[in-house]
Amino acid sequence: MERATTPALEQMEAGLGAVADDLASTALVMARRFAAGGTLWCVAPDWPAHANHLAVEFVHPVMVGKRALPAVAVGAPLLRKMRVLARSGDMLIAVSKGDNEEVASVMRRAEVWGLTTVWLCTGDRPAPGSATFILSTHEPGGAYTGRVVLLYHLLWELTQVCFEHPGLLQEPDSGTDGVEGIEGFCVTCSDEGRLAEVLDCGADQMIEVRTARGREMVDAGLVLDPRPGDLVLVHGGCVVSRVEGAAV
Repeated sequence: MERATTPALEQMEAGLGAVADDLASTALVMARRFAAGGTLWCVAPDWPAHANHLAVEFVHPVMVGKRALPAVAVGAPLLRKMRVLARSGDMLIAVSKGDNEEVASVMRRAEVWGLTTVWLCTGDRPAPGSATFILSTHEPGGAYTGRVVLLYHLLWELTQVCFEHPGLLQEPDSGTDGVEGIEGFCVTCSDEGRLAEVLDCGADQMIEVRTARGREMVDAGLVLDPRPGDLVLVHGGCVVSRVEGAAV
């Protein structure tokens, strides 16, 4: 079935370019997270007003009958605060230049904690996989451009549109009854490799890590000198490699 359109809609999509489809996909997933009780955490380390503006858009709907959605602006130090605030099922959206390493570090760990991440970036586009969704303005990095504001206004409006169609808010069925045959799962132990962040290292080789499932105790005997804050790969209850060193 063809999608309904209007001249005004066609003009807007032409101006947005390839990011139009990304906006729609992002809004749908965010609506599902909100419907499931998730909170949106908004960060913009170089331009704090964007984080505040984003949070206001979702918390304070200006259209009658629209939902007020939980959103909070978070300031520095981002990583330390997000470690405490974030819960699995929440969302993190960042507005920054695409080469901001502080944002990149928070994004990597947020996905490990079970968050859906959105990077609304200016300038150079981050590497693929840097966030769940990357919304790029394809323009030089600048503090407060109208296009940046337009993108997150549209994201808010599209998220609200999704609530008008309750059937969209249901998570799609994976279509599988178990782990057997799912790509990424081990055929021997039926466990997948999962990223985790090290929380605490005890006297023996058992350490505490945080994943999207919560806190877990795993065996780190195969990795030399794990430290709190490290990103590691966990498989079958064991740390099999260090992915990235600690970040503060």
